[in-house]
Amino acid sequence: MKVLACFRSTPEQRLQLADLIAQTGLARRTAQNALVSLTRAGLLQRLGAGPATRYQLIF
Repeated sequence: MKVLACFRSTPEQRLQLADLIAQTGLARRTAQNALVSLTRAGLLQRLGAGPATRYQLIF
């Protein structure tokens, strides 16, 4: 829920894993798992690969 809330405040924003960790205070692995789950559920779109990977809310 914390990860999704970061995207809902500014839906057009593209966030990296490090941004989400800083905003939510979650552990790295917890944030990664949340991103994978939200992407599989069709709520987030993954853009890029490796260190340049960003996530954006699908609307």
